[in-house]
Amino acid sequence: MYGLKSLFIGATALVAAASSVAAIPTSLSSTAKDVKPGDKFTVTVHTNSYIQNSEEYYVKFGLTPTGKYVGTALGANLLEGYDLVAIGKSKTAHGQFDLSLTVPSEFSGAAGNYTVTSAFFGTVGASGGLWTHSPNTTITIAK
Repeated sequence: MYGLKSLFIGATALVAAASSVAAIPTSLSSTAKDVKPGDKFTVTVHTNSYIQNSEEYYVKFGLTPTGKYVGTALGANLLEGYDLVAIGKSKTAHGQFDLSLTVPSEFSGAAGNYTVTSAFFGTVGASGGLWTHSPNTTITIAK
């Protein structure tokens, strides 16, 4: 009987710990179609649970023609950046949150598909090691 009680207490502690596990940004999505220079659009940041503590401090977005995206480059057209601490998104749980971006009014690229790039800056683990992550998504720009 003692073993069953200990097992129950251990399982309860594990569930409580798992519910407080940090999450990291893992992908972006957007349904933006036919946006024009000067238009706002929404990007959804998807987060997944992560075994170590993590905290993101800042994210910067960019825009580059799809097919010319190179690894972690933001591209020549820089978009908004967000202080994730100031907007209450530096420590998130598994899920998602939305951010608003604007196609620069001086944007002169051709109509078509563009990759919305990102660079998240933060720390991870007990030692607070530096961490960057660069998920991206595609939008369609019209002229």
